[in-house]
Amino acid sequence: MEESRESPADHGFYMPAEWEPHAQTWIGWPERQDNWRHNALPAQRVFVDVAKAISVFEPVTVCASSAQGNSFQRRLELLR
Repeated sequence: MEESRESPADHGFYMPAEWEPHAQTWIGWPERQDNWRHNALPAQRVFVDVAKAISVFEPVTVCASSAQGNSFQRRLELLR
């Protein structure tokens, strides 16, 4: 395999600013107990509120582990 000396910017890629227009928002579902207090339940409530607010303007995709399936699905219903 040959190593490229070109950067992603050389191919037209860039990191857009948060205020630039975009098609949708992706967020990661909080669940790791080593990162979130109280089994992440308070954070999950806030993430639902944030996703709900954003979904008024654009689609929201939430990335969650399969272990969070039931918990996430119940809260996801609040977005519909």
